[in-house]
Amino acid sequence: MGSGVAMDAEKATTLLHFTAAYAAMAVWCYWANTADALRFFRDVVGIDVGAWAACGDVVDAPAWVFHTTLPTMVYWTASFAFCIADMCIRDVKYWKIEQPGFTARIDHQLIRKGVNYMLFNTVVASACDLFAMQPLVVAYRQEAMCGAQLPGSVADVVLLLGKLIGVFLLSDVVFYITHRLCHESTFLYRHIHKLHHQWTETYAINAAACHPLEQWFVNVHTISLPSIIMGIPFHWYTGWLCLAMVNTCISHCGYKMGHLTGAHDAHHHFLDCEYGTDTFCDKLFGTTYDDYAKQKVARGKAA
Repeated sequence: MGSGVAMDAEKATTLLHFTAAYAAMAVWCYWANTADALRFFRDVVGIDVGAWAACGDVVDAPAWVFHTTLPTMVYWTASFAFCIADMCIRDVKYWKIEQPGFTARIDHQLIRKGVNYMLFNTVVASACDLFAMQPLVVAYRQEAMCGAQLPGSVADVVLLLGKLIGVFLLSDVVFYITHRLCHESTFLYRHIHKLHHQWTETYAINAAACHPLEQWFVNVHTISLPSIIMGIPFHWYTGWLCLAMVNTCISHCGYKMGHLTGAHDAHHHFLDCEYGTDTFCDKLFGTTYDDYAKQKVARGKAA
């Protein structure tokens, strides 16, 4: 009886913690889309968002801000939904992935800790978008990304599909390289990436529970840089960010959803496998979980 009451109190504390953070982020995203916010960025922070939005009617200053805040709220909403699920399930082992040698469980303290990092790193991601990604678009991809948003011919459809496929594949390349570097470098792992691997059991919120430098150079660049390189239309870029937010929540949620969740969950448990986005890089370089398991068996036989 006592342990059940304590567990219910733990769940209530976690939900209250997440709800407060979610409400704060919702207020921030609402305010960031107002004229007062644009004036604040210009007069107080010293950033004239309108000066970067040189795309005419397609992308004006409010659209730049909406482009940042919409994916943010998609990510927070998806994470919140999974958090509620984590609080409601009774049979953890039935729903959550249980890797060999580990026991599936819900760690409320780590969930709350992840929410705090998530809140801070949302601001980091927004700053990266404002200070780095948007100027890159204006400087190098303004014509491609701020032109016609819908294809006007069959050739345009083919070109757009080619660009979207390129973004999808390049994202795996960027994430694989930057993520694996965080493991191969003892310095980067010890001082930066190890923070993210506090969460052996994965939860949707811990996708952004990491060192701010990792959030900036690994997570944000994985999603945004391929879009800018390929020059996909601006509104498609925003849609891609939203899709990527949902995908990163699913890949970290820890629920039994086949390959959508199994690959990255295996990475959090065993570290030396599944560095990419489960597209092609891990297969190409022999770092899938299957490769890891085979190597472990071979090492055992050799010993």
